[in-house]
Amino acid sequence: MRNLLRSSCMRYLKSPLTWGIAAFILLAEILLARQTVYTEYDGTLILSLNVLSFLLPLALGAMVVVLTVGREFSDHTVRNKIITGSSKPQIFLSESVTAAAFMSFCYLLTTVPLLCFAQKGFAQLPEGTEPKLFVMFYLLYPAVGILTVLITCLAAQRTAAVIITGGVLFGLYFGGITQHGLLSVSFAKTNTAYVDENVYDEEGNCTLVTKEYEEPNPFYLPDGRRHFYRTLGALNPGYTLMEAVMYTEYQGRELMRRLTAEDMEEASWQRYWAERERRQKEDTDFLMIEILMQCGLIVLLLGAGAFSFRLRDLK
Repeated sequence: MRNLLRSSCMRYLKSPLTWGIAAFILLAEILLARQTVYTEYDGTLILSLNVLSFLLPLALGAMVVVLTVGREFSDHTVRNKIITGSSKPQIFLSESVTAAAFMSFCYLLTTVPLLCFAQKGFAQLPEGTEPKLFVMFYLLYPAVGILTVLITCLAAQRTAAVIITGGVLFGLYFGGITQHGLLSVSFAKTNTAYVDENVYDEEGNCTLVTKEYEEPNPFYLPDGRRHFYRTLGALNPGYTLMEAVMYTEYQGRELMRRLTAEDMEEASWQRYWAERERRQKEDTDFLMIEILMQCGLIVLLLGAGAFSFRLRDLK
């Protein structure tokens, strides 16, 4: 196993692709991190994470992994390792550990610029949540790396592995966007709607008046069902990515902060802030659950990969 790990590490270290992609990621992350925090004209400090800050290194890191591991199959190196006594589970685990290490390196290329340029923005987050968020972001990287190794080992052919990996990651990301969008509108039982009406006075003058009313929310989910769907959704790296990024949006930005009671009816104002505070509390409580689910996903991928690759016929 030690020799397998050593040879896997050397493939990444000696590959020009590894260092070329690493340099590109670092440059892109520096440019993106500089735009993460900005100041409004009234002096308000705004934290606005760009999902591309994490999507880019995840996608490029997965590309390096699939090409590096896929070459082992194209060159028949995997078959030679089996002939010399290495088992398929050992090969899969060694490739997974190395891929997780490389993806962890990509994570450092992401977070170091963020911490350098956006620390003041992260300081706005509720106390104790910043470390949890960075753990959530970190777990995405080894999870995607191990998933890529699993797909490559089962495909056992580099070109097919590239196509399948791209399709799977694309599906996970856009599936995560859909999941997050549906769950984010499922909190309130009703939505506030507005209608314009023409009101005439005694002299016949017409005034346009906007009235508000409550209508049922078709996407509402009771707390128990919503918590269940959120817990399952945390197994999808795409959903977890959207949850973590949008959490900083909700917490770091004072939504509608310039509105006053005169801009909205008092009842609507109170409902809005009550709903916002309830959602913030639930999002904060779910950070640890999502971390545990990501850990479970990594263990599941390792176990399923070792078992399924053991049964894979490499003829």
